[in-house]
Amino acid sequence: MSQQTTTPLVFDQPEFWYKIDVDYEEAQELVQNNEEEEDSTSEGDSQSEADEREEDSEGLEQIEVALLEVFIRRKKRVIEDKHDSISEFKQRVLTADDDDARRLLNEVYVEYIWIQNQEGEVFKSGTDHLTELDLVDDEENLVQETINNEFDLLWPGQPTIGKEVDDGEIVARRYLQTKPVVVRKYENSFEVRGRQSDRKKVVTRLRSDDDLQERQPEPAEEPIVGKVENLLVEDNEEFRVVGVDFAESELPENSRLRVKNERSIYRDIHSLRDENLVSFDGISEVNKLYLKDIRHGGKFRIELTHGVDGVEFELKTNHKLDEQRSRFKQGFTAVTGIEFEKIYEYGSQDEEYLFNRILAERGTAYENYYDELSDEVKDVLEGNADETGNGLVSTEVEEFKTCSHCFVESDDGVGITV
Repeated sequence: MSQQTTTPLVFDQPEFWYKIDVDYEEAQELVQNNEEEEDSTSEGDSQSEADEREEDSEGLEQIEVALLEVFIRRKKRVIEDKHDSISEFKQRVLTADDDDARRLLNEVYVEYIWIQNQEGEVFKSGTDHLTELDLVDDEENLVQETINNEFDLLWPGQPTIGKEVDDGEIVARRYLQTKPVVVRKYENSFEVRGRQSDRKKVVTRLRSDDDLQERQPEPAEEPIVGKVENLLVEDNEEFRVVGVDFAESELPENSRLRVKNERSIYRDIHSLRDENLVSFDGISEVNKLYLKDIRHGGKFRIELTHGVDGVEFELKTNHKLDEQRSRFKQGFTAVTGIEFEKIYEYGSQDEEYLFNRILAERGTAYENYYDELSDEVKDVLEGNADETGNGLVSTEVEEFKTCSHCFVESDDGVGITV
């Protein structure tokens, strides 16, 4: 690998490498260990063997390439998506000027963090073409760093590298205690991703900005009970359901239940239903779905969020490129008819679903959906269809009165408050 005589200055700045999660000392140890290994095996080797070994270990003799080796770990998928090959990326960084080398490294780093995290909050802005996005006030303890026209980094707190110095020599370093939050800019919106603890502060700040509007799921008046049931009992050519979490089951204590099978869970679900251990009477019990992409490979997780007004399907998968996530979403919707970024209102579900939701005392289900039930179902809830007259849900208002000044007199004449 040919290199220019002068490598970028960034290779002599440990703080930059710690900032992008590269242990500078580890890279130095790689160089040192490689040199020691060569010294221990050089005696007795023929010239051809020595030349071959030198060619194989090329690059690890220098700190520059050792740093790149550490940086590239677990990032090969991102690099290959942006560049022709790993070798081409290394060559570009090593022969670039200092600004370009930093940009190349930062762009890979920010996209690596992006795919590591689950999909985050999306905010809309009245500003068109958000290439220059200003999200931080001078008074805030947030640092905004622009990577390119597509990505920004938001650091919760001033990023610093802790150092221990002994007699002018740095003897120890530590990693940053905080991780950056990534902002991906689109034409008139942007998405925020990052570790939950770090993202929370940033999202709270953005929600307080009157110029920004957070995207909310679109209400959908569409029944989905049958669609979920079909999803769990029928095979298809796009994906395989390999797991499902039930919030409760028909076991004696209504225990939570997880069913997982790498081949598929369809037969398992059939057996559980035959034994009356699980039910799909309204899908209130289904919490998570685990799926395997048959066409393109990869595993995905979908969470069903049962809110006050309806149920939302959210893709909660990380370590996936955006095109992989988008492709899976499209395939899932094509098979099931269920869309993401929508909230399926409870009022649009069938009567059995609403009946079970009221019985489960979920949220304000009784107040919201009682009027939508038929007279027969109302009679069952209120006990009118039962010989005992005991209702499944109490609709009577009980009145209790207390007196804070009442007292009785004890035998010794001392007043005792009751």
